[in-house]
Amino acid sequence: MVRPLAPLDRFAPLGGSGRAVRVVDWLARQGLPAFVRRTQWVLATPRGVAWVIGRRPDLGHAVGEGTRVVACWRIEGPARQA
Repeated sequence: MVRPLAPLDRFAPLGGSGRAVRVVDWLARQGLPAFVRRTQWVLATPRGVAWVIGRRPDLGHAVGEGTRVVACWRIEGPARQA
């Protein structure tokens, strides 16, 4: 499910230490201003945040040797009027 970021959402960023962190804290450490953090969207599964959209996937949801099925997502903004 694609949804807005919730204040307590956690994930283990791919390429990080493997430790779960709050997404809002991770975004702040990436240097994103508060107004951007407040508008961030995530792809969530029953197991938690799988992808901080446009930023980083979660380590536990990353493709690996044991992966049998891959879902491809394309997230688009609103259509622009000419």
